[in-house]
Amino acid sequence: MAERLDADFAVIPNAIHSPTTENPTALATLLVTTWRTWLNP
Repeated sequence: MAERLDADFAVIPNAIHSPTTENPTALATLLVTTWRTWLNP
């Protein structure tokens, strides 16, 4: 799916298995930034 969306590879710092619980702030920041670039090219 990431390939079809032309999504970039990203690593969430300090998250080994579940970024949602291990580093939610970094995950949310990355997601919002990505979504904004998709919605406002």
